[in-house]
Amino acid sequence: MNELELYSIFSMTMGNTTYVARQIIERINGLKTRLDIISDAIKSSPAQKRAGKFAEIRQDISKCSNARAAIAHTCWIAHPKYPDSLIRIDAVHHPDKKPLIYKKRDFVEMENKMKNLNAALTELSFEIGFDIQQARERASQRELRLRPD
Repeated sequence: MNELELYSIFSMTMGNTTYVARQIIERINGLKTRLDIISDAIKSSPAQKRAGKFAEIRQDISKCSNARAAIAHTCWIAHPKYPDSLIRIDAVHHPDKKPLIYKKRDFVEMENKMKNLNAALTELSFEIGFDIQQARERASQRELRLRPD
């Protein structure tokens, strides 16, 4: 998952720079809390109609995050019995667990899910940016109409 898209979404909804949004979000421990805050920011922004779409994407974020963590933060071993696979090493340390054997297609499948999630986040980011820009333009036009000549 591309966390930069999450920072961008948060920054747009809060009216901050991406740097400030990133500093805020990075100081929050836990993905669920980060996603709660981003969700609330969307709901209270001019892009509030996008909150439902974020809720849908959020489920995929959680799934992909857990799977990515399992892949990235696990040690792997190769074994001659499984020449075209990798075995998660945690099964070695926990003999009661069944070894998890991953084939190339498992990694490719996860990569494709991550790419689809990133595409959905990028699309949502553009939609939120458009909504906020439209709201700013409407506010600016109202302000111009209210100014005395």
